Amino acid sequence: MAQILASRNIHGMALGVTLSLALILVAARPAYAQIYKWVDSQGVTHYSEAPPPGGAGKASVLELPQAKSPPDQGPASTQQSWQAQDQEFRERQAKKADLHKQEEEREAKSLQARRNACLNAQASLDLLNRQGRLYNVNEQGEKIYLNDDDRQRQSQLAQQRIAENCGS
Repeated sequence: MAQILASRNIHGMALGVTLSLALILVAARPAYAQIYKWVDSQGVTHYSEAPPPGGAGKASVLELPQAKSPPDQGPASTQQSWQAQDQEFRERQAKKADLHKQEEEREAKSLQARRNACLNAQASLDLLNRQGRLYNVNEQGEKIYLNDDDRQRQSQLAQQRIAENCGS
């Protein structure tokens, strides 16, 4: 049973390869081939790539449109244009990679700034929640102690900064 299935697979693959080769040969037919048209003795019109056998009938050569390359573009200029296109593609890819890298760096800096703001806000809230008297130093170097209302306001501001910077 396994041998039968294996032979069917091999035959199927061989058929696929044969069909593929036939398609390639048909597609690879030269574009400059001439097409002959003639009418046989029974009045049937024939078209072929070869002239009529035995010179039977009058054959005419059909002019088919051909893909024309620009006159100034030979093999060397075509290669140069492909090289130029390849170079432009590589430059666009490099520019795209640079922009992506810059965006990642901006995002990393922004994330680090948020982490720092979060840590500072948490430290402030921790300090405000401790027992003891807190003070700020003014421009003259004098201590100005926080009263309960100031402490409460500072605590609320620290909680807002925590919510803004420490959340997901």
